[in-house]
Amino acid sequence: MTRTMGGRTLGMLVGLTMLLAGCAKMHAANTVGGAAPVWSDPSDVGTTLSSSNFAGKAVYLNLFASWCPPCNDEAPAINALDKRYASSTFTVIGVDVDENPVTAAKFAAKYHLVYPVIADTGVLRDAFNANGNGLPMHIFIRRNGTIERIVVGEMAPKEIEAAIKRIL
Repeated sequence: MTRTMGGRTLGMLVGLTMLLAGCAKMHAANTVGGAAPVWSDPSDVGTTLSSSNFAGKAVYLNLFASWCPPCNDEAPAINALDKRYASSTFTVIGVDVDENPVTAAKFAAKYHLVYPVIADTGVLRDAFNANGNGLPMHIFIRRNGTIERIVVGEMAPKEIEAAIKRIL
């Protein structure tokens, strides 16, 4: 039996439900337990880095902007943690979500960052809604490519270290 509702059929409602379910699946890819997004962006040293460069590694994405006070406050601690935990199975990647490669490189130089810094072309900013959620943003990704944890806002160094240990 087809039932009409204001001239629209039940079939249209089913179609809308399927569309919304598809959108929920796409969104789930960028949430805890979902797959990390695929990206390719210019780095602070003039090369291009891609998510594929880090396949099989645990990855900590630190989304920041140079104008963000908490982002500046966290940079030295994140650098120290990268020095402590960097290995063939783990890396930190700084992601400047609001600026260009030159500004990203200046930020990296200011804090003598040893980990790569990229100037996001919008993929990561949009995937994690960094403009709507705020900065800094911390994304911890397991070696199998699934997102373990997302934190918006400043994190204490001990919190960051605990999250790194969980993905190692």
